[in-house]
Amino acid sequence: MEIGRIIGFEESQQRAARRTGIGPVLRALVQGGSSGGWAGRAYRPSHVLRPGEGGGPWKSGSWRPLCLWWEQVQLPRMMRRDRVTVFLGSDGRVPLKAPCPTVMALYDVRVFRSQQAPRALSDWARIQAAHLQALSADLVLTGSAWSRHVLISQVGVAPDKVVVLPETIDGAFHAGVATEAVRSRYGVAEPYVLVMGDCSPQHNVLRAVEAYGRLPSALRQRYRLVLAGPRNAYAHALSRIIETWGCADRVRWIGDVAEADVPAVLAGADLCLWPELEAASARPALEALACGTPVVASERGAMPEWLGTAALWIDPEHVASMTAAMERGLLDDGLRRQLCAEGALRAGRCRVEAVAAQLAAALERVVLATSEDAAGVPVVRSSAGLPPWSPGRATSSSH
Repeated sequence: MEIGRIIGFEESQQRAARRTGIGPVLRALVQGGSSGGWAGRAYRPSHVLRPGEGGGPWKSGSWRPLCLWWEQVQLPRMMRRDRVTVFLGSDGRVPLKAPCPTVMALYDVRVFRSQQAPRALSDWARIQAAHLQALSADLVLTGSAWSRHVLISQVGVAPDKVVVLPETIDGAFHAGVATEAVRSRYGVAEPYVLVMGDCSPQHNVLRAVEAYGRLPSALRQRYRLVLAGPRNAYAHALSRIIETWGCADRVRWIGDVAEADVPAVLAGADLCLWPELEAASARPALEALACGTPVVASERGAMPEWLGTAALWIDPEHVASMTAAMERGLLDDGLRRQLCAEGALRAGRCRVEAVAAQLAAALERVVLATSEDAAGVPVVRSSAGLPPWSPGRATSSSH
């Protein structure tokens, strides 16, 4: 291993149970799952952890004074002491004055598109901090061309400093997942259509229930609707929709699904419906396809570019289109096989090993840019399919 090639990151990103965001790729990179010779250095308040030493995540919000002190003052000091080569920040957090290049992983960009004012001062401060840190990072990783466009057009990150790095599909998601025990645990014995997400307007579950209620009676009797997600302030509205359409006996709300049970819940479904008004990530739908379950998905947001012809597309605000797509997905066996075959191929492109190689290439790009910038070379040309990128701190730029 090359001496001095150290990637710093927050300890919580290496938790084995975390399958979303940059975490799985980072674990593969620093635990030998990818070439490149990177050593990992995991940080949390007051001490440093190396991979495998354990320890729980630090759960305080990054906008709180104590967190800001650690993140913006103590963390850079520790990185300087450890001679970190690159720091990889997640969830919109990187030090503004780091002793090394910083790479930010920012996958959910919907917060920058919200037309509503933040409900609390802490929410406003968190959004502003993420905005400022995205502009300060040397490179921003995001999960889709759609989210890349949001970062460029609405946050102001320079176009050549935003790279698409897909979220990964874990090996636990495959067509042979055993489902019997999990179905029994959640009380779902009948064939079912699955909708995952809470009742907030963004997840569009209310329209999904209405679309199910409009299905022919024979299909509703054959397939139960299973809702997987936490109850929140909008739960009463969902209950009213269920009562309005007279399908209370055919809708089962199973609540949050444990991480270990997600593959079996997806594999056990006959159809998965993702009706989000604007999907920030295609990963959940790709996980369903990897398990051999056909998908009906919203045509807005990040999903179309990753799913392509592997899904039935709907206008998330058009209930009739949702009902029609569900009916096709349940009745047309040939179409179901076609969608699953195409979906398996697309999910395969997002396996951890393949994406870890792309992350390694992005880190190499940052290291090379830093060394050439110090030597007076103004621009680093793309490598491994990455777009051109100029070294130095990002500045606001129009797209």
